[in-house]
Amino acid sequence: MEVGLRAPLLMAVHSGLANTIVLNPVSDQPLITPAFLRCISRIEAFAEKFRAALTRREVAIRDFHDIDYASRRLGIDIGDKELIKLVQQKLTVPGNFPVDVSRERMEALR
Repeated sequence: MEVGLRAPLLMAVHSGLANTIVLNPVSDQPLITPAFLRCISRIEAFAEKFRAALTRREVAIRDFHDIDYASRRLGIDIGDKELIKLVQQKLTVPGNFPVDVSRERMEALR
């Protein structure tokens, strides 16, 4: 999942160790030394994904795929009150297109 930030974060950043899946074929050890990185929190990343899915001018099926995958495989509760509140806050950020749940948009998704 990719997330672009147009507005300040609403939650504290997460610091964690970033590892690589690229291994040295001889030693079977990582080719890149793990590094500590700061990143957007998991719940805020998904709030951004919901915002994008609801407000993108052109339908992007990847947004809905990511949300479905997160719900089915990553344990994201799409009914979580904190997540819903974050999505609502992100929808108020100036520059978003209006939420579009029209019949035409639903057909484009199908």
